[in-house]
Amino acid sequence: MTLSIYVAPNGSPMDTYAVYVSYGINETLLEPPTESKFDLLFVLPNKTALPSTSDVNLDDEYELRHTIFMPPSVHLGNGTYIFGVKLVSKYLSYRTKTLMMTINGFLDTSTRMNLTEYNSSYTVNMYVSKCQYWDEKRFVWSSDGCEVN
Repeated sequence: MTLSIYVAPNGSPMDTYAVYVSYGINETLLEPPTESKFDLLFVLPNKTALPSTSDVNLDDEYELRHTIFMPPSVHLGNGTYIFGVKLVSKYLSYRTKTLMMTINGFLDTSTRMNLTEYNSSYTVNMYVSKCQYWDEKRFVWSSDGCEVN
């Protein structure tokens, strides 16, 4: 079984996120991940998700770079996972507002205040996939010999 997590910025497509994961079998004892205590750590977008010579279109490339694939060799099995998402770095094309004050009805250009706003939001989608086929001899769905890569 493969666990896939898609974390995509809603605003700036260049924002970088750290995804911290805590894992446990007993969910009452499980604590949320922190920067210093976690079981798995991923950074998105994944700059190594595709080779530079890839023929993938831009929309698919964007999705792949923002998706964490956790095959059985990576995830920790059945249990409870808690995900924490942190903005690591923001793309520097944010808005800067310049305020000009008026004094006695005249515009004072010597008094300027620069206020910087930055808002980061993201979408998270999770799904589990598994390789199965219809076994015509046993008339059941089987995963014998299947691998999800």
